Amino acid sequence: MQRFFAWYGEQCIIRPYITQSITGGVLWCAGDLISQTFEQKQTFDWVRVARMTGYGIVIAGPLYAWWYKVLDQKTLFLAQRSRVAYLLAKLGGDQVLFEPINLTIFFSITSAVQHWNKPNKLEIIQNKIQTEFVSTYVADCIVWPPAQLLNFQYVPVKYHPLVVNSICVGWNAFLAFVSNR
Repeated sequence: MQRFFAWYGEQCIIRPYITQSITGGVLWCAGDLISQTFEQKQTFDWVRVARMTGYGIVIAGPLYAWWYKVLDQKTLFLAQRSRVAYLLAKLGGDQVLFEPINLTIFFSITSAVQHWNKPNKLEIIQNKIQTEFVSTYVADCIVWPPAQLLNFQYVPVKYHPLVVNSICVGWNAFLAFVSNR
């Protein structure tokens, strides 16, 4: 296992976007399968699994790789002054700047893909954001700050997207449920 993590860490540096895209795809797929299992579906909706997996590959993986690199670069100067200020800046940036945009992107893209052939898809997307954003963001504010505090405090930057994607297995199950109810 140690060899795998050494190799994975190297790939995160050499090929961050490809590595995180594959990681995102696998973990978003797992999150949706878990969600459908908890929903007690008779059979898996494989189109939905493909939609969520595709989101992990095309959007979440690369977005997380980019965001956590930028977040660290923009807050790193604080690390020399105060570890607490550094962590609070990263938590604040993640929760206040990134998460609202991230959730809006998620609801927009998954709704657009789900309803791609409907003439009123823009109304559907707008309605999805209006009805689901606030409650999902409140849940986000409960789940992610403690998780990110541990991530930012103890995990090297190159592994931040992996930790986020790993926690996202459960979070994605929740998002898949919200997105498809």
